[in-house]
Amino acid sequence: MSAKAVVICSLIAAGIITTSVQAQMMNIHANIRGGGGDEGKCTFEVVVDGVAEVEIRGDQGHLSTISGSPASWRRLDCTSRFPNNPGDFRFKGIDGRGRQTLVRDPRGSGGLAVIRIEDPKSGSEGYTGDIIWRGGDSHWGGGGNWSSGGSGWDNGWNEPRGISYGNAVSICQDQVARVRGVNPGSVDVRRRDGPKGRDYDLEFRFRDRHSNYQTGQCMISNTGQMLNFNISGGSFNDRVSPHQALGVCEREVQSRLAVGPEDVKVQHASDPGNGNFTINWQARRLGQGIRSGQCIVSPNGLLSEFRKW
Repeated sequence: MSAKAVVICSLIAAGIITTSVQAQMMNIHANIRGGGGDEGKCTFEVVVDGVAEVEIRGDQGHLSTISGSPASWRRLDCTSRFPNNPGDFRFKGIDGRGRQTLVRDPRGSGGLAVIRIEDPKSGSEGYTGDIIWRGGDSHWGGGGNWSSGGSGWDNGWNEPRGISYGNAVSICQDQVARVRGVNPGSVDVRRRDGPKGRDYDLEFRFRDRHSNYQTGQCMISNTGQMLNFNISGGSFNDRVSPHQALGVCEREVQSRLAVGPEDVKVQHASDPGNGNFTINWQARRLGQGIRSGQCIVSPNGLLSEFRKW
């Protein structure tokens, strides 16, 4: 064994070199199988050894390992794209020895369903679950939110029609430039998949400071949200998940307005194209009606800006 290898092994044994399980997140694009009628369903299958969270939004799945060994995807099959504002919604755990719990209802978070899986025994276990909905639409809002008059958020927060391919390219170029410190114009981007009205699956190429080519992938939603970002096969693991970003905003609203968790509703909005999360919020206070505003959360989970309308 070389001297370098001996040093590395010694550092690992001493605990100096570590891997943050909490930061690990895996993404998957749903396999849309199609189906008739007004009812839709997504079936997920994952492998967990510890605690993990499954996030489903649109036709994307995110798997975050909270504790234990890294969780992994087996499949995500949907009859159609999960709507932002589903109608009659329910979750059903199908298989697995531990507990599956719905921890975020999509009707109050802009179509983001989050299921926490807790595996109680040592060794990995396969878990299968279904999210099922009937009806719904692509607008932000729904029965899970309050209003001072009509239904939904009542503030005109409808889902944008969708960014253009050129917008998606610019978002990807800007993200590469921010992470690697290169000129956005020097980043070559082309489409891998994603017709208009769906998410954009893009691949890019750029020269680093040593004039070597590096490649990667951007997955951008039709509202301009960066869903996944990779360079040369290395995941951008510092980015928090959509669920975690909502939690940052929820806690900030509770702290600033002195209200409880049950008095706050949050929903994702489109972001400005730099990887940040833009989140709309509403809070109700006894005797003071409903307040609303917006949070800007950075890719690494820090609150960048807090607005009250």
